[in-house]
Amino acid sequence: EKTNFLCLNIAEDDLPDGDVCFIRQVFQHMSNEQILKVLKKLHKYKWVFITEHYPNDDMNITPNLDKVPGGDIRVVFGSAVYLSEHPFNLNEDALEMVLKVRGTEIEDGVDPGFIITYLYKPNRLTN
Repeated sequence: EKTNFLCLNIAEDDLPDGDVCFIRQVFQHMSNEQILKVLKKLHKYKWVFITEHYPNDDMNITPNLDKVPGGDIRVVFGSAVYLSEHPFNLNEDALEMVLKVRGTEIEDGVDPGFIITYLYKPNRLTN
């Protein structure tokens, strides 16, 4: 009775109020400009859990390779959304890895990498 579901455009619409926000494998489908729009809105939350797909650390990675929004994911292109890197530049002290699991097969010849969840505390400036 106290729960409702909304269908919103995360980049364009106002986000609902609350203490916690979950963003699960959304950013990997968005352009950097769209992700920046969303990040500006997250300061209203105490905790934000962001789950994304990442390539293996031993691969030749290009962090935050910009892409056209859509179904493709950055891992296929040797990239991912690294929130503490340019152009997002979130404070590393505000990000804490809380879960890392092996990814699943994406397509032939593409390493499955990892699915990683970070806890982002938007209002945390230092340790």
